Amino acid sequence: MKKFLTTIMCIMLMLAFTACGGNERTETEPGNISLGLSTAENDIEYMQASDLSVFGLEKAENCTLTLDFTDSESAEEGFIVSGTGTLNLNGEEYDFNIEDQTLLCIEVSEENTVYSGILDSAISIGNGEKQEISIDFTANRDFSQAVATVSADGGYLFFGDVFDDYLEYFNMILSQMAQDGQE
Repeated sequence: MKKFLTTIMCIMLMLAFTACGGNERTETEPGNISLGLSTAENDIEYMQASDLSVFGLEKAENCTLTLDFTDSESAEEGFIVSGTGTLNLNGEEYDFNIEDQTLLCIEVSEENTVYSGILDSAISIGNGEKQEISIDFTANRDFSQAVATVSADGGYLFFGDVFDDYLEYFNMILSQMAQDGQE
């Protein structure tokens, strides 16, 4: 019995140290994340130019996205997540499910790790027909900051200041790639 418990403890420690590129993990698991609609001027312009009618909207305002990752499993490449979500569009709530979707761990440097993935689901809007949605989700190491783009048939909704935050993430990734190329 003692050997069995020791083996289980070793496996648990090994998983903790090998996930996310083989470095020690100090991140928290994803949980309940709520994001408001982006207020950045260029985000608003881009959203308004897209086909918001797929979301039953004429104008993007008073919208929120809530993701509740009720089940997450550490995987070598990041997390496999499941849970629920709510897209609140001008007071109308549309619930959806997330099942076994992957959030990849992108280790930019020892100090900078982001999680990113496309979460696919569907919501019923208007006449009850299912509308397929994709949520391009990116979060920092402890999931305290996140941005998301919800897209469906040519319509886009941005949550968080997408262009500014994504630019920061891409700059971190490019910086690390440049460092790796010099070594």
